[in-house]
Amino acid sequence: MNRKEKKKEKERYFFEEFAKICPLEIISFESKDPPEPDILCQLNDGSSLAFELVEAVDNKIPHKDQLTEKSEVLWKEYYNSKLSREERKRFDAVFSGCSLSLSLTNHATEKVIEKAIPLLFKRYKNRCRDQLGLIHYEQDGLPEGCERIRIEPQEAKPTFRCSRASHISSDFIIECLKSKFGKTYETNHSIHLLVYNDHHPFFLIQSEINIYIEQNIDSSQFERIWFFDRRSGKKEEIVYVFPQI
Repeated sequence: MNRKEKKKEKERYFFEEFAKICPLEIISFESKDPPEPDILCQLNDGSSLAFELVEAVDNKIPHKDQLTEKSEVLWKEYYNSKLSREERKRFDAVFSGCSLSLSLTNHATEKVIEKAIPLLFKRYKNRCRDQLGLIHYEQDGLPEGCERIRIEPQEAKPTFRCSRASHISSDFIIECLKSKFGKTYETNHSIHLLVYNDHHPFFLIQSEINIYIEQNIDSSQFERIWFFDRRSGKKEEIVYVFPQI
């Protein structure tokens, strides 16, 4: 699967999650290629609607600090030295080709993480591969110091990552909006913009973001803007819609 196909697959995954709670009653959708918007969907009333998608992930936000780097070392050491050969074999059978990302709370310490790691491995001891989706989250019942675990496919043996999630600034969100507002799309249907997120604690829709949308949406092709939070893994949420329905 090339980069373009992976991007489409990811967009379809998030749009499917969005469609489940969208009040527009979306019944089906398909990917499209530029200069068309990313998604064309069919609504329950028989009409069609196009969606352009943008992921709100700021790669410039630093995800590493001393604790997260140490946590990755502790995670790998436990895997290599504390698990038996049979335990590692079973773990690899479930998580081969997966990246496991652990998000730490702001109050996590090295001692807390040392206690948490054995509990995390125990948590997955009896899992089956078919219990994991394309992108899988867990947040409930995690040990102290752990905010959530994200499991996603990759072409390698299991890898372990740790991070402290950071909030996205309103300036970054406005730049994302500008990049889409300035484009020209070819379609015979109305277009909505879906801003989605699953990496960081989601942005609050601060006044400057709302003002930018209100002042500039008419200069774009978009009739409505949606902000969708998939980050928590236990509750999808549409955090903002303009104009409101």
